[in-house]
Amino acid sequence: MVVVSKILSSHPGPARRLDIRMFSTNCNVQAKFDEWFLSPALDQLEELSFEAGRCRSLPPSALRLTPMLRRASFSSCYLPQINAAPALLLPQLKQLDLFDVGISKQAMEHLLRNCTALEYLRLQQIHGFISLHIASTNLRWIYVSCWPRKKTSIGKRSLQLFHVMVIENAPFLERLLVSDLEGPTKIRVIDAPKLTVLVYSSAKFFGLFIGSVIVQVQHSSSSPSS
Repeated sequence: MVVVSKILSSHPGPARRLDIRMFSTNCNVQAKFDEWFLSPALDQLEELSFEAGRCRSLPPSALRLTPMLRRASFSSCYLPQINAAPALLLPQLKQLDLFDVGISKQAMEHLLRNCTALEYLRLQQIHGFISLHIASTNLRWIYVSCWPRKKTSIGKRSLQLFHVMVIENAPFLERLLVSDLEGPTKIRVIDAPKLTVLVYSSAKFFGLFIGSVIVQVQHSSSSPSS
């Protein structure tokens, strides 16, 4: 941590990419996170990867970086600050990856609404809601995977399993890939005229609806590659 602080304090800026992966059990690092995210060297940061480990939460100070981000990846953490940031904007963000993240339905949909240029969305092992509504005029690729585990790096597996996904107003969506042992068990796609590739490998899949049409889907025995 001392090394990171020295690098940021001496960096002339602008830094383009920051990758933070915490493996320590010491969670008393909030002040240090704030010091890093408030560094002027990060004012024009374009790529952020944050894995909190047992420290659990994305620091609110990180949200100041969102206007310039083009790619963001968050792992093993909670994102409770999203709802508390009504002015949150991510106008440049093209790719968003969430893995083992705890977030409410309201916060997740608020986040997606503010990713106005988003093209690529990956959701893996998301906790905190049973249904999700996605409306995006730029999305081209969606990947969902939420395999069951008794315990994850952010704690016990949520009782709220991801069962229903609704996608609408997605004129450029081309690929929808779902590899999931627990859900979503029902997917409804509304107005996605360019959707041409769909892979589903869930053992509990009940229904895919494209417009008013019920589609029969063959189950895949392996997860789709990215």
